[in-house]
Amino acid sequence: IDKCKFFEQDIFKIKKKYFNQYDVVRVTNLLNYSYFSKSELKIAISNIKKISKENSIILINRTKNNKNNTASLFKKKNKKFRLLEDVNGGSEIKDLMLSC
Repeated sequence: IDKCKFFEQDIFKIKKKYFNQYDVVRVTNLLNYSYFSKSELKIAISNIKKISKENSIILINRTKNNKNNTASLFKKKNKKFRLLEDVNGGSEIKDLMLSC
């Protein structure tokens, strides 16, 4: 566990020193269409690409109605996100993640 470090970032304002630093990125209860426009979500997705290493794992999830979790698990491969698994239908921004 001494190799694990946790950082909290503003996904819309990533500093360059964090580029290509993370093996795992988790974004919870943030990236969805009720909070942000498609263009804003694309900025966040672009920043996730910048901070994640090749072959990193990315988890995007949301809790709906305080009980139902929806999530998509991705792997960054060749600078693109590849879907590994969906839970309860997956993230509502799954298609956007895959197209950016």
